[in-house]
This record gives sequence, C-alpha cells and structure tokens, in this order.
Amino acid sequence: MYIFISWLPSILIDNGYTENQAGYLRGVLQLSTAVPALVLIPLMAKMKDKRAMSFAMAILAFIGILGLLMMPEHALIWVICFGFSCGGGFILGLSFVGIRTHDAHQAAALSGMAQCMGYLLAATGPVIFGSLHESTHSWEVPLYMTLAVCVVWGFLALFAGRSHVIVRTQSGKDIVIDAPVHETLQDELKRLKKELALMTEERNELKKAFNAKL
Repeated sequence: MYIFISWLPSILIDNGYTENQAGYLRGVLQLSTAVPALVLIPLMAKMKDKRAMSFAMAILAFIGILGLLMMPEHALIWVICFGFSCGGGFILGLSFVGIRTHDAHQAAALSGMAQCMGYLLAATGPVIFGSLHESTHSWEVPLYMTLAVCVVWGFLALFAGRSHVIVRTQSGKDIVIDAPVHETLQDELKRLKKELALMTEERNELKKAFNAKL
C-alpha cells in the first residue's frame, strides 16, 4: 500500500498518463481502501473461518498489480482492485489480533509483533521499490517484486484466516486450539454458571422458608 501511494503516479506517468490523471487515480486508490470497511466487517461477523476472505484479498492485489503490468491502459480497474485488497487486508490484520488471542496480554504481544513487522515493511518497501527502478530503469522488476509479496501474502493468509485461538495453559505456555472447541468450552462454562445461579436461588428460597417457620 505504501509503495503504491508513493510510486503509483510515477508509474502511470511513464505509461502515458498525464499528471492530473495520475493524481486522480492515486486518489481513487486511497478511496478504494475505505470501501472494505462497509463490505467486509458485516461479513466477518458471520464467518468463523476467514481463510477464503483473507486469500481473496491477496488475489485481488495480485490481479491489480498484474493488470498494471500487462494492461496499464485500464489502470482505473486495477487501482480499485488493489485499493480494495489493501484496505481489506488491513482490516483483517487488525481484527485477527483480537479474534486470535485469549486475553489482553496475548493481544498486546501479537499486536506489537504484527505492527512492528508491518510498519518495518511499510518504511523500507517504497525505498527498495524506488532503488530497483533506479537500478533497472524499468518498473517491471519492482512490480514483479510486489507480485512475489502477494504470493507470500496469500500463503500466510491461509494460516492466519483459520478459526484458531491462542489459549494460555496453567503452565504459562501458549497453545493454539480450534475456535469451535474454545466456543464449546465457553458455552459449557456459561451453562455451569446458570446452574450455579439456580442452585443459589433455590438455597435462598429454602433459607427464607426455614426462617419463616422459625
């Protein structure tokens, strides 16, 4: 995302677009990143396994970049695809921090790791991209680099999108369990709490009846 915010106008200008057109398309790119918030958030609440959704974001990014390489004359379509994928990927990435963890400590640790790595890539990505362009005098090599990143993204998305939760055991070790199992345990705990509440209520009624007789 940061690579294309930085370099998309230059790529488009070298492909025959005017400066105004390139600026307009970069605006479309940034606007497209906001659309997934309206589409994906309602869907995420209904889907326990988010592998397909996560993988689809990587595929959309791949299609957008490949389109810019092969058919730059249709840049509007490719920019929208890429912007949607980046916005959706960002939403999914942030949501997984809460969905995949069991407590606040785990969420803070996972968030720190993910954002450290993510913003490290965001800071160095545009520099590497520009350096590749300067050394090769072409946009093809740096764009193929981003295609390779999309392949890695898609591979990791299949793992990150699984319905798994990190749970801390009594020994202090973190383990990964299936979310349905975790939810079953939570349901069982709720049932036991309800039974305990009923037993407490019956005991209080017995006490009242006993006190009334006295």
